[in-house]
This record gives sequence, structure tokens and C-alpha cells, in this order.
Amino acid sequence: MTTYIAPFVARAESSDSITAHDATLTFLVESHRTEHRWSLVAHDAPPGFVAGAPHHHEHTMEVFYVLAGTLTVLLGDEEHAVSAGGCAVVPPGTTHTFANRGTERVRVLTLASPGGHDAFLRELLALAATSPTWPPADPTPLHALAARYDTVYGRQARH
Repeated sequence: MTTYIAPFVARAESSDSITAHDATLTFLVESHRTEHRWSLVAHDAPPGFVAGAPHHHEHTMEVFYVLAGTLTVLLGDEEHAVSAGGCAVVPPGTTHTFANRGTERVRVLTLASPGGHDAFLRELLALAATSPTWPPADPTPLHALAARYDTVYGRQARH
């Protein structure tokens, strides 16, 4: 049975934003608004930002659409520089991470399906806010969080 999702408009100024280590995530469309089918999160990251260690998702697909700057994306064993107007598509099972290796801030929209990845990002930012460095020196809490949200750190993925 298909569940109907009512049309809506999401506005950045009325969405939750969280900042940690000078990177800001804005939760434009949270998965609870889409019957947990997908979520849309905006990233604004400074030069030198690293999202974290390579990881993969067994069920979640992500699309990173670059609005400004250049995003360096690891897909499997290959790095790609994705500039404004381009996107990286990360199917389930693909080892990936991303970073801002440029000299300007990078702005990215991340679409994740199915929904739930936004909840992971909220908890991840709460963890990052309590860590003096990122990624944290002790990855134990990070790996415990990841295990609850379809995220596996390391390079043992299919792609």
C-alpha cells in the first residue's frame, strides 16, 4: 500500500541547523516528513574539513550535489573532485567519504534514501560537538553510533 505524502515547501530559514568544528548541517527535509523514504541535508564545510573515515551503507543510497566549491569524494578506491553543479552518486555497498581540500567553503546537498540518515547525522554532530578533534581519537563511540544507522566503517564494502 502506498502512503500519500502531502506536498510541502522546505525553507532553510525554518529548518534546524547544527554546527560542529566549523561545519554546519541544515536539515531541510527530515525523513519523518517523507514517510522515512528519503531526507535532504545541506552541508556547509570549511577548507580542510574531512567527513570521517571511509565507510559504506548496506541499504542507504546517497547523492552529493555540490552547490559551491569543490568536494573531494572517495568512491571505492578512487577520489573525484566534484565542482559546483556536479554530483556524486553513492549506491549501497560503496565505500565512500568526502572532504573539502579547496581554499573556499564547500556547500553540498545530500539526498539519502531510505530515510533515517538524517537521524544518524544529528547524533553524529552531537558526538562531534563533544570531541576536541574530528574524527575522534577514540572511535569506539562513533562505531557504536554507526552500527545503529546502517553505517559500517572500513573498506570491506562491495565497491
